[in-house]
Order: sequence, then C-alpha cells, then structure tokens
Amino acid sequence: MSLEERIDELTQGWDLVKKKMFSGYGYMAQGNLAFGTHKKEQLIIRAGEEKSAKLLKSPGIRVFDITGRPMKNWFMAEAKAFDTDEKLLELLKTGRDYALTLPPK
Repeated sequence: MSLEERIDELTQGWDLVKKKMFSGYGYMAQGNLAFGTHKKEQLIIRAGEEKSAKLLKSPGIRVFDITGRPMKNWFMAEAKAFDTDEKLLELLKTGRDYALTLPPK
C-alpha cells in the first residue's frame, strides 16, 4: 500500500482537503497545510514548538528543506519514521493538531 493510500485510510472521517503539491499531495485542515507527501515516499509534517524538538530526535525525521531554505516547524519523514500505522497516525495527528491551531483560511 502506498503512503498516500495509508494516509487516506487512516484519516477517513477527518475534515481534510487533499491537493496536489510538493511532488505529491498536501492535506489541508481549515485551509492550512497539516501534512503531505513528497515524491510519494516521504511525509511532510507541521508541528508546534514543543513537538518540533521531539520530532528532530526521532530517527528518520529532519527539517523540511527542498530548496536550500529550511522551513521552521516543517519536517520531512523517511519511511523508517512511519513504518507502522501507529507511528504514521501519530505523525498525522501532530500535523493536523498544529494546523487546527492556526487561523482558518
């Protein structure tokens, strides 16, 4: 099962809008990007300050930087960071929960 299919299955019932972006798909909560895929195999996640420090200590997670300009509170996760549905769901919830703290667009 692809990362996109896993995300779609785990987030059924969440109020998200899926859009093509980042050489993959972005998932929006209240108009704010919560998480997404990059090149079909990597996960992009947003997180608040507290979660950010914890995420960077996790294997397979690094700051999101595909342009040479790192983005604050954005992270890229490799497959080993979400090799189980439980790990993936936790990362997806992190992104969703952060996006829901932002003003709706």
